[in-house]
Amino acid sequence: MLSRGTKLRTRENLAREVEDIAGGINGFSGWNSAGVSAKFLSRFFDRGLNIFAEVVQGPSFPDEEIEKLRKDILAAIRREKDYLPGYTFKLLYRGLYPNHPYGMPVIGTESTVSHFKREDLTDQYRRLFATERTIISIVGDINTDYVIENAKAAFKDFKQISEKTAPALSDQSPPPSVAATGEKQEKEQTNIGIGFIGPRVTDEDYYAMNVLTEVLSSQGGRLFIELRDKQSLAYAISAFLRPGVEPGIFAVYVGCEPSKKDKAIEGILKELKKTTEEKITDEELKRAKSSIIGSYELELQEVSSQASDMATNELLGLGYDHFRKYPEKINNVTAEDVLKAAQKYILLDNYVISVVGPGEGE
Repeated sequence: MLSRGTKLRTRENLAREVEDIAGGINGFSGWNSAGVSAKFLSRFFDRGLNIFAEVVQGPSFPDEEIEKLRKDILAAIRREKDYLPGYTFKLLYRGLYPNHPYGMPVIGTESTVSHFKREDLTDQYRRLFATERTIISIVGDINTDYVIENAKAAFKDFKQISEKTAPALSDQSPPPSVAATGEKQEKEQTNIGIGFIGPRVTDEDYYAMNVLTEVLSSQGGRLFIELRDKQSLAYAISAFLRPGVEPGIFAVYVGCEPSKKDKAIEGILKELKKTTEEKITDEELKRAKSSIIGSYELELQEVSSQASDMATNELLGLGYDHFRKYPEKINNVTAEDVLKAAQKYILLDNYVISVVGPGEGE
């Protein structure tokens, strides 16, 4: 709702003004942060900054826009089952984080979205958009001194103190055993997710888990070669790492023929077990590091990506200049580091498996 009207402009007026400077502005929300992002041509900096500051400091949350957006979000929630890999992990997150915010879908649920009132949104805005924990990052063809001076002027009246402190979250521990969840969907493909509690973004072994994830998941990775190329057990297979300010998730996804479900699961667990018993090879280590650093630097080609990276890392305590440190952190990872991280996080007696497909149930 942040970009759908301010105290000075309606949604239509705001949209026309943003279009006039060849830009875009949107609110965002995720696991660890919420905020506003904007992008526009450098020659319109003054106008763009003023619009950005207006959206951050003065959203109006008009009732008619709330109702329009409510319909859109409810429709999106109802469409979630149309994309079964994503739905598989929605169930997995709920199973892995039963009493933690990370188990809740960012998009919301039908029951919550149906009942939000304007007051709920304004209360949440005042709680989250507090001056003492706001980071502003600006990247582009700009003069730094000029930008800082004008940003200070644009936000000089932004002195919003949080009405409520953020609740303290308990440390998220691995599941006490193997837990299963799922749902029957009469489709031609079975979707499988296996998830483990992973590192925080501030943990040093986060970088080792990054390397391990790359070793497993790339097209030249172990899972792809063993389960897809050699055994033809999967249509699609990947591993991913999603850290947070609290313990995140390491997970594997596979899409396969329903008849190959059991063998696919067995194959995944076998490959994961190997990572906890023996070091990855020097060649795997070298290739993974090169791929991770190359992908990261490519992602930072866009100025919007640089601004997001700086703001997020500063907010999470890594420092805005973490982009300079990240490649070195990855390069310093050893095969021994990867083995220790695998033994710490890939606990084969403590994970959640989610299966969505024909013949499946809770």
